[in-house]
Amino acid sequence: SVLVQAPMMAAYIVIITTLSPQTPLLAAFAATAVVMFAASIPISFAGWGIREISAVVALGAIGIGAADALVIAVTVGLGAL
Repeated sequence: SVLVQAPMMAAYIVIITTLSPQTPLLAAFAATAVVMFAASIPISFAGWGIREISAVVALGAIGIGAADALVIAVTVGLGAL
């Protein structure tokens, strides 16, 4: 499980720090964990939709704009494919 989740979290953190370098790293890790958990709930197609909505909400809570949060979630989703 760690071998699967660690690269996913690393991808989120790299993209978050690239698009929003002022975001505190600890806050980025916490918000990313929330997004990853929400995307893993089996109520969507491979996380699509839930990942994007939860990214907009969770990353928005730490100061990342909705458009950037959506780009982050879609980029990670495409990378996972």
